[in-house]
Amino acid sequence: MLKGPHTVVLSHCADYGTGNVSKALQTVIDNLGGIGRFVSPGDQVLIKPNLIKGVLPEVCATTHPAVVEAVVRLVLDCGGRPFIGDSPAFGDLPAVALPTGITDICKRYGIPLVPFNNPVYVPVQGSWIKGISIDRAAVEADKIINLPKLKTHVQAGFTGAVKNLFGCVVGKRKPLWHFRAGDKNHRFGKMLLDVYQILNPALHIIDGIEAMEGNGPVSGKPKQLGLIAASTDGLPLDRVLCEIIGLP
Repeated sequence: MLKGPHTVVLSHCADYGTGNVSKALQTVIDNLGGIGRFVSPGDQVLIKPNLIKGVLPEVCATTHPAVVEAVVRLVLDCGGRPFIGDSPAFGDLPAVALPTGITDICKRYGIPLVPFNNPVYVPVQGSWIKGISIDRAAVEADKIINLPKLKTHVQAGFTGAVKNLFGCVVGKRKPLWHFRAGDKNHRFGKMLLDVYQILNPALHIIDGIEAMEGNGPVSGKPKQLGLIAASTDGLPLDRVLCEIIGLP
């Protein structure tokens, strides 16, 4: 555990066995004060995994369903009303949710799967952008629990807690932002921080049990790391993970 203004908690998790994931998740949540610190009874809680593409969990491009399911159960147990939402980079959400294992979770627990296709324009001050369109369901959720997958990224170098929230930008607007920002003066990264600050998730839990290295975020190779990490702040969480995997 790295303690400071925003604690980062790491827990070993050898594989995606249900018992291992639940134990590791409970460890990180307990060390952050318990799930009741983040979710109150009746809260509409967006659970935001990385569902970039309709591939099997073994590809390691998406947040593993065992991690998503364990978080759903925690939210339900404390009286929250979870829903799962995303705007995949490749394909629509219902099609992507099926091979990634998310459809089964939604059916098993009777929770909504919400495609992000209802943009709301949010003004931004003090940035190179004047505003950005983010899905209404994400903007209006009582709480957001961010569930990224630890991966390399061919443009950004790394995708973790901050980058995962870019999935709340609707559909075709995402490649437009890639094009508009480019690589000049870290503008893409600054735009990601704007999205992060708008959404301000209550909790970030990253699936680093099996990560992706190489040509990520889709075509890289699985890499066994054996960890689940969590924080109330995605910035120190990403910083710690970059240090673990050796990125500057």
